[in-house]
Amino acid sequence: MKRFTTLIVCGITILSVFYPQCIDCKGFLPYAINLQLPYTNANIPGYYKGFKLPLNEGRALLPECKSPLVFSLVITTKLSFSMRDRTVSSLIRNLNTPCAWYDITLVFKTENNDDGDEETHREYSWIIEKKSLDDVPKRLPIHAIVLLIDPQFIEDVVDKETTHTPDIINLPTIVFKELTTKQLVNDFENALVVAAMNGLDLDAIHSKERPACFANSSAITTIL
Repeated sequence: MKRFTTLIVCGITILSVFYPQCIDCKGFLPYAINLQLPYTNANIPGYYKGFKLPLNEGRALLPECKSPLVFSLVITTKLSFSMRDRTVSSLIRNLNTPCAWYDITLVFKTENNDDGDEETHREYSWIIEKKSLDDVPKRLPIHAIVLLIDPQFIEDVVDKETTHTPDIINLPTIVFKELTTKQLVNDFENALVVAAMNGLDLDAIHSKERPACFANSSAITTIL
């Protein structure tokens, strides 16, 4: 499989990043991000390792071929770029815009069968820690999952046990607030417009070749 260059969020360039369905991802369970939206088809811009996450249905797989145990969930209204030569070297949060930052850590629990000789299945849970903005960096790390939306519309980030399945690892669910008044509906729709305007322009940056497993995704790549 030919190599192509794509940028990752932390600011370094890597080769051949694939979705968990591709051949390079054998042995790894895919990660899924879940949003509990106030209504269906709310288009929240999301990004991970330079790839756009299709979150309008409230669920998307992460383009991740390894098994990271720690992620940072960054919910903010605007990002900026840091450039190195012809490459976007990192994404930077705007210190003057609203931001919420959660560090989430995966914890596995292995259960054995009755005789205790063989492993039967593995359960997991997440440790969720909301960080003070005074304690987090301006530049986003490699494992940052980004949502471009005003964090005032987030009710909570919770680990929903009922979403756990044996063939996929579900990240904590991002629960949006209920829109109980017409004013809240208008405010949320205005926030979606702002998010769309502040979204990363992936169409302005091109890649020579994209593997088949990225057919439904977009990538931030080296500018040609």
